Amino acid sequence: MDADNKKIKKMNDMQIEAEEIARNTFMDIITYYEGGDISENDINQSNEELKNKYQDVLDYRDELMEEYNLEQIENENSGYYKLKREEE
Repeated sequence: MDADNKKIKKMNDMQIEAEEIARNTFMDIITYYEGGDISENDINQSNEELKNKYQDVLDYRDELMEEYNLEQIENENSGYYKLKREEE
């Protein structure tokens, strides 16, 4: 695997880890509301961890976008984004 693919794999792995934290946080919220052994403080900590993990993903994505001279363009009709080379 070349260096570029390793960087993309790293970003994908970071995103998967963030989504796993999100899933676990949602499960904790369900447990909390069902009267389980999860405290509000536990949920707050999970939310903070999730926020930090998502920020790590965004920061790494921004590093890659800068390194490869990319910009993110929003498709106004769909709300999705696409990447393209920045105009120089």
